[in-house]
Amino acid sequence: MARESISQRARAPTPRSPRAADVKRYFFRIYRLLTAVNYWLHRRFTRAGFLALWSLVFAGVLGIDTKFTMAYQALVLVLFLLIVSVTWGLVSRARFTGRRIVPLYGTVSSFETKPGASSGV
Repeated sequence: MARESISQRARAPTPRSPRAADVKRYFFRIYRLLTAVNYWLHRRFTRAGFLALWSLVFAGVLGIDTKFTMAYQALVLVLFLLIVSVTWGLVSRARFTGRRIVPLYGTVSSFETKPGASSGV
């Protein structure tokens, strides 16, 4: 009986069932969805926006029972503030233009610039 080395055992194919592939594909899709949402949230919201989002979630969870908590009032307030901020962000986007001013020639003692200006509207 010949002894197998560790590298030979590691190369042996492992039997996989079709269900294992389906589960792996399902988890990968969930991973892709959560990664896309995370990427979108971090590009779209500032730290103050994250605070507002988490306070909205927290007030929503606590404000389910309106008889015993007043968190539902905070939910409405934060929801209104988020709606106003998103609407204001979509309506009043600032447009900026700019032009670089680069030197024509640059040496240690002289510095000539090309004519140009930058403006912000």
